[in-house]
Amino acid sequence: MFKQRNYEENPTQEPHKWKQKEGSTCDDIIFTNGVREITFDEWIKLEYK
Repeated sequence: MFKQRNYEENPTQEPHKWKQKEGSTCDDIIFTNGVREITFDEWIKLEYK
């Protein structure tokens, strides 16, 4: 069901779990996966592409 990520083969792959870093509305929420930070709009595009 879920695509397995092999970090040993490709160490540049980003973790796929996003956590809300700051903000309270969809206009100012920032998500982070430990490598980069994205806005709510970018997160929606990644999760639902």
